[in-house]
Amino acid sequence: NYLGLATDEDLKKAAKDAIDSHGVGAGAVRTINGTLDLHRELEETLAQFKGTESAIAYQSGFNCNMAAISAVMNKNDAILSDELNHASIIDGCRLSKAKIIRVNHSDMDDLRAKAKEAVESGQYNKVMYITDGVFSMDGDVAKLPEIVEIAEEFGLITYVDDA
Repeated sequence: NYLGLATDEDLKKAAKDAIDSHGVGAGAVRTINGTLDLHRELEETLAQFKGTESAIAYQSGFNCNMAAISAVMNKNDAILSDELNHASIIDGCRLSKAKIIRVNHSDMDDLRAKAKEAVESGQYNKVMYITDGVFSMDGDVAKLPEIVEIAEEFGLITYVDDA
C-alpha cells in the first residue's frame, strides 16, 4: 500500500468508475489494441503538467528508450553513454546507429573530455549525453547539476532515463 494509495477513497472511486466505463483492462498493450481515450487523457495531462505541447506514454521503459533515442539520433550523430546505463538504453543507442562513446561511470572529468573531443572533432551533427537517473544495480544517482552544466557548455542534448 505504497503511500496509502491502495485504500484512498478518491482512488477507489476512480477505479470503480474506470471499470464501469472501460472494463477491467485494455486486453493488450496499446500497440496491439490501439489507443484509448484514457491514453490521450493521460498524455494531455502529462503535457500540461510538464508545460510542453505534447507527451507520449509508452508501455515500458524499454519501448520508450528504443523509440525516443532513435527518433532523435542517427548515424551522423554521437551518443556519450554512461558505462553502467541500463540495457534498454544501450539497445536504443545501437538502434539509432549513432556513434556510441562510453563514459566512465559518473566521471564528470571523463564526460567533459569526451564531450569536448566529440564536439570539436566536427564529425557529428548532434551529440547527446545519456544516463540513467538512478542506476538500478547500485542505486546511485546521476550527477544531474554537473551533467547539465557540461551539456550546456558543449551544446549536448541531455537524455535522462528516470523510469
